[in-house]
Amino acid sequence: MNPPLRPWLFTLIWLAGPQALAGDIFRWQDRYGVAHFGDRPPAGVAAGKVVLPAFPAALQAATPPMPAPASASPTSPTPVVDLRPACDRARWALAALQTQRPVYRDGNGIYRVKRPPRQPDGYAGPRTYLSDAERSAEITRQQAARETACAAYPELQDPALAEQDLIRAEHCEAALAHWQDLTRENARAGDDERERALGAIKADCEAR
Repeated sequence: MNPPLRPWLFTLIWLAGPQALAGDIFRWQDRYGVAHFGDRPPAGVAAGKVVLPAFPAALQAATPPMPAPASASPTSPTPVVDLRPACDRARWALAALQTQRPVYRDGNGIYRVKRPPRQPDGYAGPRTYLSDAERSAEITRQQAARETACAAYPELQDPALAEQDLIRAEHCEAALAHWQDLTRENARAGDDERERALGAIKADCEAR
């Protein structure tokens, strides 16, 4: 079974003679084992380019539907339609819609839960909040979509699993946003703070 959140390898690409490209951030260690970051590593030091994970699938805009498969013929088997993406979309939408907190659509049409003040929220784009009537109607629609698309995936029909997926995705998004803040031009962040931020990305963005 593929994990709901795409797995990622938190890797550093080691370079023999590191030359930083514009926008690239490198990590290296000094002789005491202390991590340092910058766009131009010192000459002769083994440095690795920081490679971040893909954006969490649960918060990505849905990809355009694939063309309908060709009709079956006596000489070819019935094409198998992959409904996993549609199943995941319905699961994650319901995980947001069925909470007790306000729900909104983001700029990509993804349903999100308004996070409590002290919980990570990496999204800063436009928000369209749903009324109670809109929310109720959308729950009904997404439940029907889930029943259809998830019929072939009984292992995905646990609502708690979908909620965990969504929470992990939101934490990963917040960790990535924090890293962007720490590495933007003129950011006054120390190397130790950036090292902790990378650790948070690894902890929050890895698939379970």
